[in-house]
Amino acid sequence: MPPKILLATHFDSSCGANRPILEGMNAPVPLHALQQPAMPVPDTDPQETAEWREAFMALAATQGPSRARYLLDELARLAREQRVGWKPELATPYVNTVGVNEQPVFPGDLAMEERLASLMRWNALAMVVRANQAESGGSAELGGHIASYASAADLFETGFNHFFHAREGLSEGQHRGDLVFFQPHSAPGVYARAYLEGRLGEKDLGFYRQELSAAKQGAQGLSSYPHPYLMPDFWQFPTGSMGIGPISSIYHARFMHYLTHRRLLDCAGRKVWGVFGDGEMDEPESMSALTLAAREGLDNLVWVVNCNLQRLDGPVRGNGRIIDELEKLFSGAGWNVIKLVWGSDWDGLFARDITGALTQAFAHTVDGQMQTFAAKDGRFNRDNFFGQNEELARLAQGMTDEQIDRLKRGGHDLVKIHAAYAAAANHTGQPTVILAHTKKGYGMGSAGQGKMTTHSQKKFDESDLLEFRNRFNLPLSDEQARQLAFYKPAADSPEMQYLHARRAALGGYLPKRETSADTVTVPALPVYANFALNADGKEMSTTMAFVRMLGGLLKDQALGPRIVPIVADEARTFGMANLFKQVGIYSSVGQKYAPEDIGSVLSYREALDGQILEEGISEAGALASWTAAATSYSVHALAMLPFYIYYSMFGFQRVGDQIWAAADQRARGFLLGATSGRTTLGGEGLQHQDGSSHLVAATIPNCKAYDPAFACELAVILDRGMQEMMVEQQDVFYYVTLMNENYAQPDLRPGSETGIVRGCYKFASYFLPSDKGQAPKTLKKITLMGSGAILTEVIKAAQQLAEQGLDVTVYSVTSWSELARDGAACQQRALAGESTCGTFIAEQLKDSEGPIIAATDYVRAVPESIRAFLPAGRSYLTLGTDGFGRSDTRAALRGFFGVDASSIVQAALHQLKAG
Repeated sequence: MPPKILLATHFDSSCGANRPILEGMNAPVPLHALQQPAMPVPDTDPQETAEWREAFMALAATQGPSRARYLLDELARLAREQRVGWKPELATPYVNTVGVNEQPVFPGDLAMEERLASLMRWNALAMVVRANQAESGGSAELGGHIASYASAADLFETGFNHFFHAREGLSEGQHRGDLVFFQPHSAPGVYARAYLEGRLGEKDLGFYRQELSAAKQGAQGLSSYPHPYLMPDFWQFPTGSMGIGPISSIYHARFMHYLTHRRLLDCAGRKVWGVFGDGEMDEPESMSALTLAAREGLDNLVWVVNCNLQRLDGPVRGNGRIIDELEKLFSGAGWNVIKLVWGSDWDGLFARDITGALTQAFAHTVDGQMQTFAAKDGRFNRDNFFGQNEELARLAQGMTDEQIDRLKRGGHDLVKIHAAYAAAANHTGQPTVILAHTKKGYGMGSAGQGKMTTHSQKKFDESDLLEFRNRFNLPLSDEQARQLAFYKPAADSPEMQYLHARRAALGGYLPKRETSADTVTVPALPVYANFALNADGKEMSTTMAFVRMLGGLLKDQALGPRIVPIVADEARTFGMANLFKQVGIYSSVGQKYAPEDIGSVLSYREALDGQILEEGISEAGALASWTAAATSYSVHALAMLPFYIYYSMFGFQRVGDQIWAAADQRARGFLLGATSGRTTLGGEGLQHQDGSSHLVAATIPNCKAYDPAFACELAVILDRGMQEMMVEQQDVFYYVTLMNENYAQPDLRPGSETGIVRGCYKFASYFLPSDKGQAPKTLKKITLMGSGAILTEVIKAAQQLAEQGLDVTVYSVTSWSELARDGAACQQRALAGESTCGTFIAEQLKDSEGPIIAATDYVRAVPESIRAFLPAGRSYLTLGTDGFGRSDTRAALRGFFGVDASSIVQAALHQLKAG
C-alpha cells in the first residue's frame, strides 16, 4: 500500500498562489477523510481515481513535497487552460497547520510557564470580582471581563515569554521594540502580569476601573481597557473600540516600512503583533485593509485571532465555523494562515485515527455545537462527541472522563502556541494570521466556561472560586480563595526569577509607553508663508494657500523630511499634484510603469522613498496612516508631522471613532478638512456638504479646531501648531478647515497673532466717516462675528450696513471651540471660588457696542457654544446652516440658509429694532 498523506491547501509566497502541501502528523490520514461531506461530482470511475491517488502519493513519498507541488501547479494551469472550472478549496481540514514533526523544541520551562499563567488568571479574576464586590449591595456597577482573558491567557503568555520584544534603547544595534495590540477585554490579564513584574502594586489592582477613587488613596487607578491617555506610561495602543485595533496595526506595520524605505529609521527585525477576537472580525475596519497588508508584503505583521467561537451574546457563527470562514477570507486576501486548533493531547488520538473519523467529525461540527462541548463535562463529550460512531468511540476507549474534559484546544497549549508563533515570526513575504481555537471562560467551569452568559460574568460564589483554584492548582488556602486574595510569589522564588529572566531576554517589560523623541526645529513663519502674511489682496483659496505653505515646509532641511503628507485619493482636487514630482508618492515597490502623463510637469510619480501617502478611496485607511505618523514620536522615538487633507464631510462624521482613538493615543499632527462648510462646495449636494465637523471636533479635549477665513490666519495657526507639537512636544492635534473658494486675501493685521491662536480678533470697523475721518458718536452700533467662508459675507454685510449709517465692528473668529473652552475654564475657576476672571471673548469685545450677530457655514450650535461667555447685557443672534445641504451655486445656498450678506444685514437691523 502506498503511504497515506494529509493533503491541505496553503498559500505559497514563492509562487504567489494557493498550493497544496503535505502536512506531517503522528499517523497517516487517508485522503478520503479530507473531502467535503458531499462530492459535487460523482466518482464515475473509482478504479481510475484510485490509480491517480496512488500515483500521486508515491510521487510525494519518493520525490518530496516540492515535486508534488510543481505537478499540482501544472495540473491547475492545464485545468484553467481547458476551462474545467476547478480551483482549490481555500479552507483546509480542521487540524493544525504546523504538524507534530514540524514543531520546534519548546525553549522554555513548560511547567513553570503554566504555573505563571495560572497565577495571572487568578489575579485577573480576583481583580474584576473584587471591583464588583466593592460597591454597596454587591452590585456589578463597575463591570469588567473575566472570560476573554481566560481564553487568551496562554496566547498572551507565550508572546510575553518568547516573542514580544520590548525597546532596549535608541542606540544603533539596540532593538527598538515590537508593537503589541492587546485584545481590550483581556486588559485585567495584562495588569495581573504587571503586578507580578513589580510594575503595579497590590493597591493598584484594588482600584481596577476606579481611576478617580484611586488618586485619593495614593494608588494608580487601572483603566477598563488599553487607554494611553489615562495610563500614559503603560498602554501604547487603544483597542477598546472593536475593529480600530486591527486596522491600526496594519497601517503601523506599513508605516514602519515607510520609515525604513525613506531611510529615516531602520525598522528591520521589529514585529507588529495583534491579539484580536473572532467576533471583532465582523467589524468592517477589521477586514478593510487585509489586501493592503498582503499587497505591501507586510511580513512584519502577525495577527493572533482568539477564536473562542463566542461573541458577547452567543456563538460568532453558531451554524458554521468561524475558523474556516476566516481562513478563506485571509487566504483569499493573500495572508499566510496558520491554524492552531488542537492541543498536544489530541496528537495521540490523531495518531490512532487510521480511518479519518476525527477529521470527518470536525467537518460536520458547527461552532454552536462546539460551544456546547466546551460548556459540558467529560461524560457529556464522551457520549455526544465520541459517541457519534464506533470509530470515535474506539478512540476514546481507555480515557477517563476527566482526561476527555481536559483535552485542550490549541490556544491553550503552550507548546502548540509556541510552534505557531515561531512559524509566523519566521515567515517572509506575507503578513500572517494565527487562528487560535480556545474556550471562552477557559477554566471557569460551571461558572462560565463556554456559556452564553460568560462574557458578562463578574461574580463567583465560593464553590466557583474553589473550583477555579483547584482547576489550576493555585497555592491558595480555602480562605484566601474565598477572600479573593491576590497572590504574588516571593521575589527569590523560581517563578519570579523565571518571569524576570524571560522579559530581560526580550529587552524589558511590555506594555510600556515612552515619549523620548528629539525636538525638531520649525522654520520661521516668513520663510514659507510670506506670500500669505503679505497677500496684498491677491485672490486665492485657503486650500491653495495651505498647499503652497506645505511645499515650502517640505523644502526645510530639518522639518521637511519629518513631514508626512496624506491624501485619500484626491491630491489633484486639492491642488497637490505639484508635490508628486517634488517629493513623490510612497510605493513599497517603486514605480514599475511609465505613467501616461510622464511628460507633464505634474506627472504621477511613485517611488520607494516617496513621501506622500496616497491611500486610495479609504478615509479609514488614511486616518490610520495619520495616526501611525502622529504617534511616531512615542512608538518609534522619532517625531513625525502628518498633514492629512480630505473632504471635511468625510472626516469626523465618517471616522470619528478612529479620531477618538488617535486622541487617546496622544496623537500630534494636522487634520485638514478641505472644501469645508455647507455652502462652499456648491454643486455636490447633501452628502458632501459639511456643516457639523466643528461641532464634533469641539468634543475632543486635545483637538484644537480652527476655521480660518484668510491665508494669513492659516499661516499663524500652522506655525503655532508646529511649535506646540515639534518643539514644545505638547500632546495636541489640530483640525483646520480649508475652503476652495477664491477671494481677495488681506495682509496679516499687526498684533493679531494672539487673537488668531486664541480664537478671535478685531478685523476692522466700517462706518461713513465724518469730516474728521471718524465715526459720528450718534451712529447706532452693531457687532458682527464670522468665521471661515462666511466671514467674507460678514464683511460685505458690514459695508452695506455702514452705507446705511451704522457703525459696524467686524471680528474674525478663527476658533469657536477655543473660545468656548476658555470660557468654560474661567467658569470652573469661578465655581471653585477662585478670583473672578474675564473670558477672552468678553475681553475682545469690550471695545465694541450694540447687538452681536454671529454667522458661520456650520450649524448654529457652533457659534451658540460661546453665548454664556459674552459680555453681559448684549443681545446675541446666531446664523448657521442647520438642515440638509442642497446642490446649487454658493450664492443660492447662502441665501437659502440665511448666511449671505443680505441675510446678515436683515438680522442686524432686526436686532437693532428689537433692542
